[in-house]
Amino acid sequence: MHNMKQQTTKLPITKKQLAILLLLYQFRFLDTTTIQLLLQHKLPTRIQQWLKDLTTKGYIHQFYDRTSFVERTKPAVYCLTTKARPILKEQKKCKLPVLSQIYREKDLSEEFREHCCYVANIYLQLRDQYGETKGNGEIKFFTKVELTGYDYFPKPFPDGYFVIKQKGKQIKRYLLEVLDLYIPKRVLKERIRRYIASEQGDWNEMTNNLKFPTVLFILRNKHKQRNIRKLIQKVRDEEFSYLPCYLTNKEAIKEQGLENITWEKVEEKEY
Repeated sequence: MHNMKQQTTKLPITKKQLAILLLLYQFRFLDTTTIQLLLQHKLPTRIQQWLKDLTTKGYIHQFYDRTSFVERTKPAVYCLTTKARPILKEQKKCKLPVLSQIYREKDLSEEFREHCCYVANIYLQLRDQYGETKGNGEIKFFTKVELTGYDYFPKPFPDGYFVIKQKGKQIKRYLLEVLDLYIPKRVLKERIRRYIASEQGDWNEMTNNLKFPTVLFILRNKHKQRNIRKLIQKVRDEEFSYLPCYLTNKEAIKEQGLENITWEKVEEKEY
C-alpha cells in the first residue's frame, strides 16, 4: 500500500555549511559579516554562496529588506529553519529542547535579532583580545543556548559564560548580560536575586567549589548603567550578598572597543 506520509529529504551540504548551521544554533541570529569573522574565512563571496545555497535549500531564513535604502546598506541576517533540525539532531552539541523551539525563530523581533548579533560581536572582540591567535591565552565562550541543561546557572540563562586562561595567571570566569532590550525594573531585580541565589546555592557543590563567576553587565547607555548600579547595590543589601559585578555600556564599547574600556566595579553602597 502506498505510504502517504511524506518523507523529509535531507539535501546535501558541505562541512563549511554545517559549520554555519552550528553557529546559527549557537548564536541564533547572525549577519553575513559576523559569520565570515566567526569562520575566519578570507573570501566574503564564498560565504555568500554558502548562505545563498542554504537559503535555497530551506535550511536557513534570510532577513533582508531590498526596498529600504537603509536596510540595503546592512548585511543580511540569518536564522535556522525547522528543515535544519534533522541535520542538527545528528550533532552531539545540539540539544533537543533547543531544536524543538526553532520554529519560532523567524517570528522574533528585529530588536532580538540585533541583540543576538551583538552578543556574537562581543565574543569576537573577546576572542581577538584573549584568543590563541594573539598569543594571549585561551578563551572558551558558551552562549545561552549552550547553557541549556546546566541547572546550577542562574535562570533565565545569561547571554554568555566564558572562561579566560592566561599563562601565569589565575583562571577567570565570567557571566555576561547584555541588557539592550526593554526589561521592567521588577524583572531586573528578580534576575539579580537569581544570580545571588545561584551563587549561594548549588554552584559550589555542582562545580567542585569553583569560585562563582564575576557578572558583567553591558547596558545601552550611561544612564542605564547608572540605574543598574543602584539597583544591584540595593538588591545586594537586601540579600546580604556581595555579588561581584562590573558594568559598561554599548556607547563606550563602540567608541573605544571592548579591549580599551574600563569596566566600572559596583562598589558597596555608601551610607
